[in-house]
Amino acid sequence: MLSIENLYYNNPESNTSFKVPYAKINDGDAVIVDAKDSVFEILADILLSRLIVADLKVKIDEDEIDLKKQNKISELTSANFLYCDLTLRENIYYFCKLLNFTNVEIRNKINWLLHYFDIFPSLDKKTSICTEEERFVIHLFITLVKLPQILILNSLPEFSAKLFSKEKYITIFQDLQTNGMSFICTNGWNSYFKEGNSELKINTSCD
Repeated sequence: MLSIENLYYNNPESNTSFKVPYAKINDGDAVIVDAKDSVFEILADILLSRLIVADLKVKIDEDEIDLKKQNKISELTSANFLYCDLTLRENIYYFCKLLNFTNVEIRNKINWLLHYFDIFPSLDKKTSICTEEERFVIHLFITLVKLPQILILNSLPEFSAKLFSKEKYITIFQDLQTNGMSFICTNGWNSYFKEGNSELKINTSCD
């Protein structure tokens, strides 16, 4: 369970402020934050320690965590952080090596990815010539490879699902939720799940 205490943010310049005196997310919850994109971005920045808030306490399973050092919260965005001159496979190895995975572990992780997405023919393509969806699948994989306890689902990808059906994406989130991963997501993602007839459990709504 993730609990957040003393979260208060105020920025007079942007006329943006919000307060969360106490919030909790149980294992396997999907929490929809019904807020402007700018507020959601601020919340993500705080939980990922890109923005520091005084007196904020964040605990997972009653243990307070240092957001600067934690690796239990990840964010899936539509931003392109892959290296264009590398192949998709080389990008996977590069980012997994940064996370201290061995070659054997990385091969096992790739097999896990292939269980959901038949992307094997594309793994040795230069990232620069890959489709947006192929790159997004690798983004998704790199975000999930360390199996965070909390996943922030930010902006939806702009492409329409062409290579893989919407059900493919939803299945992986359902499986992760069944295994205890929790999600903080925008209304856009909530609509995406509903359109795909998802059985993702939406237990909490926050304003």
